[in-house]
Amino acid sequence: MTTPVRTYLFAGLIAGLMIFAAAAQADTIEVGQRQWTGAKLQWIQDGKIRFTAGDGGQQAVPIPTVTRLEVDLRDDLNHAEQLRLKGQIAEAVSAYEIAFRTENRNDLGGYIRYRLMDLYDRTGQLDRGVEMFLDLVKLPDFYTVASSWRPQNLAAVRPKIRQAALVELDDGLRQIRTGLASESVRELRDYIQASKPTAAGGAEPSSQSSGAPSKLSNPSAGTSQAADAPEASPSDAAEPWPGQQALQAGRYGQALQAANLVLSQPDAPRERLAEALYVRGVSQWHVAKDPARVLEAGWTLARLIIEFPGNPHVAECQYYLGLVHQRVGQIAQARALLQQAQASPAASADLKDKARKALLDMGAPR
Repeated sequence: MTTPVRTYLFAGLIAGLMIFAAAAQADTIEVGQRQWTGAKLQWIQDGKIRFTAGDGGQQAVPIPTVTRLEVDLRDDLNHAEQLRLKGQIAEAVSAYEIAFRTENRNDLGGYIRYRLMDLYDRTGQLDRGVEMFLDLVKLPDFYTVASSWRPQNLAAVRPKIRQAALVELDDGLRQIRTGLASESVRELRDYIQASKPTAAGGAEPSSQSSGAPSKLSNPSAGTSQAADAPEASPSDAAEPWPGQQALQAGRYGQALQAANLVLSQPDAPRERLAEALYVRGVSQWHVAKDPARVLEAGWTLARLIIEFPGNPHVAECQYYLGLVHQRVGQIAQARALLQQAQASPAASADLKDKARKALLDMGAPR
């Protein structure tokens, strides 16, 4: 598929599904004493949360000024925001980690990272805060809010944790090529190095908060929900991945758990990330009980098509994304995607037949 076609498909998804998303959402943005209820979150860009207020006006507020964000269909994130405001820090960390593991919007994932960066600092987990910083400083829309971050709780950080954070920053300097991001990493490293190590009493802050593992790349793999999920990365590559097995067996909840585990790991192999996107998108479609959940499936399916254009699952994702567009009334986009799936050399005979029948069901173009 050519880049212009992928761009068209993605633009079609944005134009079509965002219309529905606007109708489905009822969000709240709180900045100090000011609160916008009945708002519609659009996106996070250049360090600002952009949204449509209840009166239809367009608003943008800097992330550091946001007291609370409440997003429709994001119960885990909303719960975490409430716990943070109540001062229940340990519980808030756990809730944010759970929200991060299942979040499929990149901008909201960045917002959760921003919150965790602060909370890990406040709980003495400097190494984990640095992991969040390194993720955020590489994202253009979060660079401005991450670049100025300076840990405020260094006196409570054990030397071992402090050294681990410095090692991570040195590794980041070797990997980050962007000039501004690299300079921000260097400045943070120098700031931490200049701090005086402490041997403060008390237990050493654990890199495992609320049952989470030491590496932040999978912030909630230690929660009970994750423990019940299928193993994300089997050691024997020849064996089918459990997520794929669950999908084929129609166990969509189990398939979603396996996919979410993989997608919460930035260092997962690209082949496995693509497989996880495919499994999550198709599973989301099958379990969607309302239009808003259909929309979530659409975002996941579009992400695989855009990010992995050569993947063997693209044709099937085009088919399901066509059904998403059909469900929300975007018939022209639905027809284009189903035709793409039907014409794909990678499509199986069964998939071609399903696409053909779906096109027949829509009738002739008007």
